[in-house]
Amino acid sequence: MKRNAGIFLVVFALIAFLVACDKDDEKADLKISKQFIKAESFFNNVISEVFHNIFLAYEVLRNESNGDNFFTGPQCATTSIFPFDTLTWPKEMLIDYGDTNCFGTDKRYRRGGVKIEFTHFLPDSLFKAIISFDNFFINDNKVIGTIALERKGNSLEGQPLFDVKFKEMTLIMAEGTLSYKAERLLKWVEGFREDLYEAENFRFEMSADKAVVGQSAKGRPFEAVILVPLQYNNTCAWIKKGVIELQPYEKEMETIDFGSAICNDKVAVTVNAVVYDNLIQP
Repeated sequence: MKRNAGIFLVVFALIAFLVACDKDDEKADLKISKQFIKAESFFNNVISEVFHNIFLAYEVLRNESNGDNFFTGPQCATTSIFPFDTLTWPKEMLIDYGDTNCFGTDKRYRRGGVKIEFTHFLPDSLFKAIISFDNFFINDNKVIGTIALERKGNSLEGQPLFDVKFKEMTLIMAEGTLSYKAERLLKWVEGFREDLYEAENFRFEMSADKAVVGQSAKGRPFEAVILVPLQYNNTCAWIKKGVIELQPYEKEMETIDFGSAICNDKVAVTVNAVVYDNLIQP
């Protein structure tokens, strides 16, 4: 009888160990989701900040309200424009957050610089821009890489379209380095008119035919596909809507749901029909 009891305890301990391993694997998967959510949130936020600063640059130059070549941009940055006129192209713009963290209205800390080289202002059909980074950090996460934007006409509904290429993007985090490469179509849904800038209220959506490809902080490759376009606007600090399927290599598929257009930082991740709804966008 004692021998049977001993065997039972061994089997029970083995089952408990395997369950614990499964939970550890599950947590590892959620760690990749959290890293990916952070990258999506930060990289989309960079584009929103760039658009907002280009809007403001147009207003400053058009109104000649500043005799210098700089103005105070959103999120506690100083934005400089070279050349400081409406006639000379291309232009270079530097969004400078300073050498120490500055706390923005979106409750994120930033430091370093974002550099934009652009050929025309946004309403122009020939608009192109290259975004790069100079020792730039969001919430102490370093952003490296290049983002290319190019105007691609209008949708059937008359909404401006842009090609967006995230070229070899890297996010250096406390938990490691995530790499990320993507090509997307940006549709300007609200707040864009050919004859007028509306810098205070704009909204855009990101969709893609191609998958994001990248590698997690622990070196695990992944691919990600947008199922429902990602929605972002400058009055909300987070991605408001969208669904992405994330496939880590040799792991279960994870479905990331950013919500239904309500402005909050909540994200739900579904793995094996189990929903984890306590994740947040940083």
